[in-house]
Amino acid sequence: MVPLTKVLLIGVDSADPDLIERWGATGDLPNLMKLRARSAWSRVTNSHAGIDAGSAWPTFNSGLNPGRQPQYEGMRYFNPKNYEDSYYAPDEAASVFWQDLSKAGLRSFVMDAPFAHLDPRINGVQIVDWAPHDSPHPGGRYRFATQPESVAEEVLALVGPDPAGGIDCDSYLCETISDYKRFIQIHTDRIRKKAELAKHYLAKGKWDLFFVVVADLHCAGHHLWHINDRAHPRYSKQYEDALGEPLRTMYREMDAFVGELLTMVDDSTLLVFYASHGMGPQYTGTGLLDRILYHIERGVRRNTSGKTLKGRARSVWRSIPPDLRAKINPVKKRLGAPLIHDVFLPDRDKRKFFEVYATNGAGGVRVNLKGREAYGIVDPSDYTRLLDELEKDLREVINRETGEPLILNFNRPQEVYPGPYAAGLPDLVVDWNRNNAIQVVYSDKIGTIWQEYANARTGDHTSEGMFFATGHAVPPGRLNHNVAAVDFAPTIRSIFGLPSGATDGEAIGALVRGPLAVARG
Repeated sequence: MVPLTKVLLIGVDSADPDLIERWGATGDLPNLMKLRARSAWSRVTNSHAGIDAGSAWPTFNSGLNPGRQPQYEGMRYFNPKNYEDSYYAPDEAASVFWQDLSKAGLRSFVMDAPFAHLDPRINGVQIVDWAPHDSPHPGGRYRFATQPESVAEEVLALVGPDPAGGIDCDSYLCETISDYKRFIQIHTDRIRKKAELAKHYLAKGKWDLFFVVVADLHCAGHHLWHINDRAHPRYSKQYEDALGEPLRTMYREMDAFVGELLTMVDDSTLLVFYASHGMGPQYTGTGLLDRILYHIERGVRRNTSGKTLKGRARSVWRSIPPDLRAKINPVKKRLGAPLIHDVFLPDRDKRKFFEVYATNGAGGVRVNLKGREAYGIVDPSDYTRLLDELEKDLREVINRETGEPLILNFNRPQEVYPGPYAAGLPDLVVDWNRNNAIQVVYSDKIGTIWQEYANARTGDHTSEGMFFATGHAVPPGRLNHNVAAVDFAPTIRSIFGLPSGATDGEAIGALVRGPLAVARG
């Protein structure tokens, strides 16, 4: 089959569309703004019902919504047999668009596509876990690998190993100013080295599809958000004075990355810039929700609410000036493990309902259902009534520091996203009210519960993404509607003259009609 066009797909994981527009207007992102000026573009809508963050890339890669493919939280899922997290095997994930291209004889280069396993049958080259944020492997452990295997040696000879040492950025706990400086340098290096690799392979191969993803704005958004957000509880003027605006610096690096690749494409290339989903402050009740559910079911018991010794110890630590922290940090690291609580409470099999991970922007609830969970308690006939009662009790919980409701919306994702994998979704998902930090909550039924969140993240995902596309007679200008993440897989298939395949999306007309008409004409 002769391809109708070439596609260069530049993915940027968690590049916030509002920050792109803000810093584009200030002149910080000249390459992106020039690209947008000659592109068709719009915001991108991801899955909703409170399961957008972990499903953003799986839905993009497959064209299928949660429920019709298993990945609503990356590769992780709640296993009702043992009440623990499990991880999908490579052959359990949905088919992705570059696999369809390979079957049609088209040649692809794919690097660090999030949550994508290595495909030994790819027609071309695939690189996984060189410098990602999310790995498809259990627990997020990076396992750098390539297909063909010989490409790994070439990558290491060109740019060396991942500057982060193959360590998930969520495992890199920044405590001092020097920690942050090292973190920023690591992720700056990763972007620059990935640019070198991308240019090398763009020049080397005759690709039909070239797909490369930059993950470092994802890491930076999670860990650097509070540096310049003066409303954030973790904001410190000392950090801002010492570090400047590191997140803006990282966006400039991303813009430079895009600019370098722009110089290497010609008029036969359809260029797509894809920013998956955004970032904002990390105000979350995830983890806290499990304690709320416990008290809804079993009532308020003496000494189970209130701020714990661990919580007070963490508050004291964060109040210490950065320069003093640096001096005593070695001691803290030896003592720190006991201050980190388990995210969820034990004995799930003995409870009617409990928290399962959805996102940090929303909390998931699982019902311990007879016939589904190994030690189910709740009769299926009581399922709907129980969820109704649970919603009522949760509506009464407030953020005690603001008086506002803790929860803005309730979702039942199994109803929103039916399909063969729907039973794996949470039964109920609650959207946190993220107008302010969530530190202490209250209702008559649960009493007062202090936040026990000890994660290093200070930024968290928002749901919208953004895309620009230019080339092959694509008409420039903002589209009159948002496109969906599930629209891109059928679009790419259609660009190459392939059937859209099994999909919950539809081909984006501005990208398909123009290129196909020109090529066929």
